[in-house]
Amino acid sequence: MNKDFHYYGTYAAARLAGYSAQDALVIARSAGFVDECTLEVARAVMKEANGQEAFRNLCGNAASIIPTAHSDAAIRTGNREWSGAFLDEVLRTWPCFHYLPGNFNEPETERETVLDYQGEASSLGKYAIWYYDDEAREQFKLLCLPNSPTVRGVVNSLKRERADQLHAVGLCMHVLADTWAHQHFAGIPAWFMNDVQLLGVEVQDLTPPEPRWYDNLDPMLRDTPHYNSMAFLGHALAGHQPDYACQSFSMKPQWSKKVLKRDNPSIFMSAFKQMLYALQCIKGVIAGEFELNTYADLGHDSFSTGENTELVDKVLRSQRSDQSLGWRICLRSLSLRDGAIDPGEISILRRCEKDWGQGRMDPKDMAAFQGAAKVHMEDVKRILAESGIFLDDIPPERVIALHLQLALKMPASGEAAIGEKALAELLRKALTEPGRNIAVRDKLEKRALAGPERLSLSGVCLTCPTMGGKPVTLEAVLPKEPATPGALKAGQAVKLRAAPMSEAEQERLYLCAWERSYVFCETRDWHMSGQKWVFEQERCLPDGSIDFTSPVSIKNVLYSDQPYLGPHSDSPWLTFSKNEIFWKVVPSFETAAPLTAPPDAAGEEAETDAPDSE
Repeated sequence: MNKDFHYYGTYAAARLAGYSAQDALVIARSAGFVDECTLEVARAVMKEANGQEAFRNLCGNAASIIPTAHSDAAIRTGNREWSGAFLDEVLRTWPCFHYLPGNFNEPETERETVLDYQGEASSLGKYAIWYYDDEAREQFKLLCLPNSPTVRGVVNSLKRERADQLHAVGLCMHVLADTWAHQHFAGIPAWFMNDVQLLGVEVQDLTPPEPRWYDNLDPMLRDTPHYNSMAFLGHALAGHQPDYACQSFSMKPQWSKKVLKRDNPSIFMSAFKQMLYALQCIKGVIAGEFELNTYADLGHDSFSTGENTELVDKVLRSQRSDQSLGWRICLRSLSLRDGAIDPGEISILRRCEKDWGQGRMDPKDMAAFQGAAKVHMEDVKRILAESGIFLDDIPPERVIALHLQLALKMPASGEAAIGEKALAELLRKALTEPGRNIAVRDKLEKRALAGPERLSLSGVCLTCPTMGGKPVTLEAVLPKEPATPGALKAGQAVKLRAAPMSEAEQERLYLCAWERSYVFCETRDWHMSGQKWVFEQERCLPDGSIDFTSPVSIKNVLYSDQPYLGPHSDSPWLTFSKNEIFWKVVPSFETAAPLTAPPDAAGEEAETDAPDSE
């Protein structure tokens, strides 16, 4: 939705719910400000308010600022530079404040409105491949829907604990209204949820054509666009059509087999009625908690209900991209329980419309708004976590710490493991090096994944994990919580991350494939398929989990023709092979090994044979 509805529509709903003109103005300004509170705007207010008591906890502490929106420039820059910090900020901001996740059932409940994924099972792009895997299944729960458990949770939490905090009320009404306008999209950059075709848009040219900014992205960083490009954030590919109250159109999302019809005037009317009902609950006009699928009448009797409904419907169906004027006309005739709205009140409302943009706001208001944003975000994350859904957090239950050590002893068939020729070449190189002795094979078997090193390839400086005698902890990040704590499923795509080499390397930790030649560390989700790995084992446990007492092979999802992770023959770095290469996997909680073990400790473990070929 656009600011005309969030500001004037919220004001109208607040007045109908019984709030005074002064309180309704705070609620409306807060609702409108959700779309404007970027990091840049918040910093501008901080700069003006430096030293003031109301802003003490925010001044000089950028980490404490909670942006509720991002500028287009910030999104473009974030997409181009791609940092884990910005990705986390996006995953907090857009689902919490604009695309409230709702496509899931609460524990021990079932809802008919939960949607099933019906789109493509896989897609081959220019530089990547995408699968509807466990990670995608978890992400599909983030689809925004009205009347979701998350909506009920945030409204009732507000009613119980902060009903008198008007900034929090306004912010919550913005989020509730957006669940209607943004339904069937998700607040994360995801092709499989947010790619969409618009059909039969009835009102054209409400705004000038928008540039396809993602067409000029660096193709090596992002396909044009890549499967998790910011071009697929929310309803970006649908433009502003979902936010225009007057629009009616059909759309075909990638995730659905069906064409979905949208009549925005009716959708926005439902949003207005539910928002009015929520405000009545929060104010205590209606007893009890906020319930889903419940809507308020727009008047205090049948006559006023009919008149007010007709007035609001007329505004929503007016063929204008900005319906602010229509809302002001509507307010002049709106029938309240205690009379009509004074014209002077509307003049104040209009004058205050732009007071909160570009840093033009009172520091006390900003401090109150920031406090409301923080608690609201905590509420959303808590509600989602109760159903096993996480945004920017990776819960410890989804992280398994491992030590990887080569298992070079050959099975019966040389084709099933690293390969006789490859092993012979490794041994030949080691034996011919000066100072080596006959025990070199034992030393090779004790080679483990070691710490990262800096490597320059074609002028690009990379951080690469290496092989050596000192093992380090490598973490497998699972897409969902395992049924058995600490269990790693065979065949499940996971992400692997290394310990940071230095504070400067905190961003680039996730192992990523590089042109079938090397493995390097990059920012999370820099390359979705290149950073996904599958552990395979011929004889795993009955429940499909990896048996850590037997060797495994590790495959990269992207390069299916030569997927197996292994040591490079000419360097200490990792590469890929067509032949299976076996590893001994030791969960770190089963060992007493420190993060970096002494050289001898790495070789004291018992030799393990690779599995025999059938």
